[in-house]
Amino acid sequence: MPLPNEELMQRYADAGHRGDIDTVLECYADDIVMHVPGRNPLAGDYHGKQGVLNYTKRFIELTGGTWGVTQVVDVFANERRGLLLLKVWFERPGKRVEVSRVDLYRIENAKLAEIWISDDDQYAVDEFFT
Repeated sequence: MPLPNEELMQRYADAGHRGDIDTVLECYADDIVMHVPGRNPLAGDYHGKQGVLNYTKRFIELTGGTWGVTQVVDVFANERRGLLLLKVWFERPGKRVEVSRVDLYRIENAKLAEIWISDDDQYAVDEFFT
């Protein structure tokens, strides 16, 4: 039987893959912090659900809404941490990037409290967004 945090992570991954923002937001703690690496306009820390929504809106704006999760490779969780292994892509006129992504999560009170994003080719991601 899966642990509760495994169920949380799988629900979150499935919702993200479907683009179900309402379910994604339900998985977040109110004071969530998201860390986005790199040297591009999206890099930085985002605080609270509204901060993560602001990041998402800017991401959609910069990609023209042309992006997706190619594959949820694997989902892991224990009592305090979650991990998603993904293949993602983004596109805009004249540019396309496909990367493998590892998202690490801190889980508190059955909610995602903190996210660290890591792409296997940060240079390509930075170049795409600049």
